[in-house]
Amino acid sequence: MRDDDALRVPAQHRLHRRAQRALVPPGEGQAQVARRQYEEYWPRFEKAYQIEAHNITEPGEQEISDDIGRQFRGYRRSIERLLYANPPMATETARDYYFRTLEPAFLRLKR
Repeated sequence: MRDDDALRVPAQHRLHRRAQRALVPPGEGQAQVARRQYEEYWPRFEKAYQIEAHNITEPGEQEISDDIGRQFRGYRRSIERLLYANPPMATETARDYYFRTLEPAFLRLKR
């Protein structure tokens, strides 16, 4: 595993955990905490990704890097739909959205 891969995986897991926390029936402020944590960690992933995207050294690596970038942009759109929904999604709707949309996207990105 290269150093930038080591950065990518922990950042992905933190983003994913933030999405999971958004599914818990919110007490006052819980959604704000999830948004704050998401806003803290997605730039870290983006930074690690940009390092990788500009450090292509092997055949096929560009395509992999581009695919990660596309998947991450899609994942961000999806997670932001949950975290910033106005009005907030009902708990059951959010749970369904998470398991049908976010978790599969996260698992694809993690590969």
